[in-house]
Amino acid sequence: THIEFEANADYYQGEPSIKRVVITLGSGVSNVVNLLSGKVDVVGLSLREAEQFAQDDRFAVYYAMNNTSPVRLVWNVRHPLFEGKAVRQALTLAIDRRTLAGALGLPEDTPITDGTYSSCQYERRDLRPPWPYDPDAARRMLDAAGWRDTNGDGVRERNGVPFRFSTMVVRRHEPAAVFVQDQLRRVGVRMDVQVLETGAVVQRFVAGDFEAAIPRLAQLDFRFGRPDAPNGYDNARVREIVRSIEETDHGEDLERLYRELADIYHDEIPGTYLYPRLRATVARPWVRGLDAPAFGGFLGAVNRLWIEANK
Repeated sequence: THIEFEANADYYQGEPSIKRVVITLGSGVSNVVNLLSGKVDVVGLSLREAEQFAQDDRFAVYYAMNNTSPVRLVWNVRHPLFEGKAVRQALTLAIDRRTLAGALGLPEDTPITDGTYSSCQYERRDLRPPWPYDPDAARRMLDAAGWRDTNGDGVRERNGVPFRFSTMVVRRHEPAAVFVQDQLRRVGVRMDVQVLETGAVVQRFVAGDFEAAIPRLAQLDFRFGRPDAPNGYDNARVREIVRSIEETDHGEDLERLYRELADIYHDEIPGTYLYPRLRATVARPWVRGLDAPAFGGFLGAVNRLWIEANK
């Protein structure tokens, strides 16, 4: 029913301030109920579950990034619709990602970028500025690329081919996909949403069998740039940078490499950044230290926590 831990006095970063931690295992009662009843002091919740605690002074809500792979709408650049970067840039301009983040229950200060980043850069919000939400500019760019609605049916076409494609997603990402679908419709682009089981999405994505996709894969940014990249985006410089990132442990060199990679992704848009993957932790106010950078959530930060007695 539970696992009990005690502080290691010989821990290399110093003995933790909290001397005893009890992890309660699944009891058939929701984390929300356990927190409200006072049975636990810290819980991990979904973003939607955490919303109800955001304005409650009895609790504090903290957000941490799940990993360094954000949710991206990946374009298969082998497909004639997406082979030109100007079109991918236009589609990015057409999506109001700040509103999307709010609709999904993410905090107001959720960072949006069109690059990639290291964990330290994310924590400092040292991110490449994103393409803005500018549907008028998106329309002009699509016009310039030859995509126009000549028959008045609301869908752009070029050489008789309508700008219509399918995006495969897992059920978890369906709300984001439906939002994007509506945004693109407003600039004359028809996106169909295909919801599949996770295994099917991964299998088809890795095989390159898709037009567009919102895959649920870790380290997605490192899958771009290779000859075998699932979306067909092959870039020799990206390969060099990724190889150097994997071989580099010096902070300044690593951040320089991430910045160069972010600049390339911002320009080339192999996939449109939608939002970061976040997890929510809700705690009693006397449990302190959860606002420190914590990619592992509560368990990844437990050595940095302390109890504030006057709370």
